Amino acid sequence: MNSKRPVRDRTVFWVAAFGLLGWAVAVVMVFASSEWSELKSNGPWHSRHEPATMEGPPVIILRHLSDRGFDPASIRAIEPHFHVLNAALVTIVELKQAYEMSSSESDRDRRLGEAVHFHTTADRHEELIENLLTPQLRERFHGYVREREAEAGLHADTPWHKHEDPAHRGISPGFETPWRGH
Repeated sequence: MNSKRPVRDRTVFWVAAFGLLGWAVAVVMVFASSEWSELKSNGPWHSRHEPATMEGPPVIILRHLSDRGFDPASIRAIEPHFHVLNAALVTIVELKQAYEMSSSESDRDRRLGEAVHFHTTADRHEELIENLLTPQLRERFHGYVREREAEAGLHADTPWHKHEDPAHRGISPGFETPWRGH
């Protein structure tokens, strides 16, 4: 009776091992044919965009600031806010494109409403960055951001658009049409 038990134990072991191997092969086959294989090949360590801009190409690029006289310490100090600002600007560009392709007034109004949040976020992080900079670097940074926004197709700030002025918050998403009746 003891001689049959090791054979049965080995059989159970091998059946279980092949069963687990079969499940592993099935899982790999399912994920190999999906987006997972694409994500694996273009994973975050091989990203086509800078951080915080996976949704589209960057509007502003951190490494460009060194060409404008920014020292490494200043770049490190503003980096967290820079990436949030860039992500907000990228989203505003995308919403602007969707706005321009919208065929209904209600869809355009919805896009404008969505853009307000991102415009406010962009303003807040631009202010935080500018508060960390010397007056000379602040001017260079502001000029760089305005140039890149124009290249991305965003409207220039209106004369009343001042970052210190909380009254402007939520009014201009950066791609508005002339105000209706205003």
